[in-house]
Amino acid sequence: MKKRKIWQQSIAVMIGLISIVVSSQTMAHNLSAADSGIFYRQGAFHIIGTHFGAMGAVMKGKADYDATAFQEHAEAVSQAANLVVNNGFVTGTESGDKLETEAKADIWLEAKGFNQKATNFLEATVALAEESKKGDLEAIKPVFMSAAKTCKACHKVYREKD
Repeated sequence: MKKRKIWQQSIAVMIGLISIVVSSQTMAHNLSAADSGIFYRQGAFHIIGTHFGAMGAVMKGKADYDATAFQEHAEAVSQAANLVVNNGFVTGTESGDKLETEAKADIWLEAKGFNQKATNFLEATVALAEESKKGDLEAIKPVFMSAAKTCKACHKVYREKD
């Protein structure tokens, strides 16, 4: 039964990603370069949030631990973090023409500090993905918490509050 649920979740994620790709290709024709960059960044962050949320539910005891599913979530976060860190904050995406962004201007004004925090986040997500391969939830917990802290460290300084 769990394998079926994982397949259902995987299919739902794949359909979502295909929808994003198709809609982004359609939207790209109607978006400025700045808006396209913002759209890209927000899509990657949505993927990170979705998968982090699923892992967080396990950490809080609100969902059962399934080693395979957890590993897939950790890998997805790591891959999306790589996209955001390396391509998500290019010059010219500080503000959009049609799209709004929660990214503060300090990201570009204080690039060295931001880049360090972003690198810390990426390294923490890679460590989480690696640790999750071992399947030991107790060993994963502190690595997950470290990744979550590096994520929040950026939010505190470089993200507009809702």
